[in-house]
Amino acid sequence: MKKHLRYILFLLLIIALSMIISSSPSLEWDEDIYILETKSGSYTFKLRVADTLYKQSLGLMHIKTMPIDCGMIFINPTPMISKFWMKNTYIPLDIVFLDEAYKTIYIHKDAKPHDESHISSLIPTKYIIEVNSGTVDATGLTIGSRFAPHN
Repeated sequence: MKKHLRYILFLLLIIALSMIISSSPSLEWDEDIYILETKSGSYTFKLRVADTLYKQSLGLMHIKTMPIDCGMIFINPTPMISKFWMKNTYIPLDIVFLDEAYKTIYIHKDAKPHDESHISSLIPTKYIIEVNSGTVDATGLTIGSRFAPHN
């Protein structure tokens, strides 16, 4: 009888766990191509799109490496002050804050891995792009540079 009861409890546990796993938010990411235009030229990036609160909360956490032409774009529903931190982020990042016209309005260079200090846009932003540290300097990205979707 005890053996039979343990077997039933085990089956119920498996069913419960599978229901929890299947109801968890999807980790599928859309990726879009964005073109950065600076005075020194045009650069193409493949960006993961963080367009939900869940995806935004994950960001680039737990990513150990990232190709030089990749990154992530966070899309706010409306322009707002945006705050970030580097908790559980293993790679240093440049963070670029954009207005509704995809123009750069604020830049935070070289955010340090695992730093829990807040990084704020200081002014309302619609889009925020995270790329590998050094990208801002290597591309000549400055305030006013455009970082827009490829049509």
